Amino acid sequence: MNCFQLIVLAGAAFAACAVARPSDDIIYLDFGSFEVGYNCEHRGAEFVHFRAEPDAGDEPRYRPFHHEIRLPERCRQLSTKSYKRPASAAPKYDRGHLAEQNIVDHNKELMRERNTMANIVPQNSLLNRRGLWRHLEKITECYREEGSITVYSGVIWGTDTSNDHFIESHGVTTPDFLWKVLVRKGGQTQAWLMPNDDRPVARHADLYRVSVLDIEKKSGWIFPLSPNQKLQSQASSWSIPKGCRLN
Repeated sequence: MNCFQLIVLAGAAFAACAVARPSDDIIYLDFGSFEVGYNCEHRGAEFVHFRAEPDAGDEPRYRPFHHEIRLPERCRQLSTKSYKRPASAAPKYDRGHLAEQNIVDHNKELMRERNTMANIVPQNSLLNRRGLWRHLEKITECYREEGSITVYSGVIWGTDTSNDHFIESHGVTTPDFLWKVLVRKGGQTQAWLMPNDDRPVARHADLYRVSVLDIEKKSGWIFPLSPNQKLQSQASSWSIPKGCRLN
């Protein structure tokens, strides 16, 4: 069943995939290859879900970003441009995908869909390009070859306003934390919660390992997983297997 086929309109709940914290400002978007729970108050994606299937292509990266016309104008980010800060300012931020593009590089149209600003939040550049977030994308790319992987990604907006650099240019709040849950073939499950800064790196992945239950408590999203999966919290994070070819 599709994640968003059952939506409780009075609250913010969709029973087939997860249950959101009550909010009238969450909009659910089904793109076919991925789904988004979009927060209008913060003008950014709060939750995504998709299945990563075995690699079937190697299309070049799709570059342009676009507005999501299904969102009310009051909810859309004000611009599709990069999140720019003064040259001397640090840290830098990227247009960070919650549902990564490279997973669907067998189909240019699916890649284009993932460049909707409804799938984008300000993400620390080092975290996005070389840090733990990128490492987990590589983990997903490798282990999907053993069988499809269910991926849940999201943000915790938090209360720190000092990093909200793009309110004027884009209208979007900068998340204080990002999280990811991966469910491999056979139900093996791991989860990570990381600050949206340059501290989380691959070699310290274990420092950011949490249980799915931890993420449920902090984010308000409830996952359709068994109690055992929600409590799994192995000491060691999965590593990139030898021989994995990343395209």
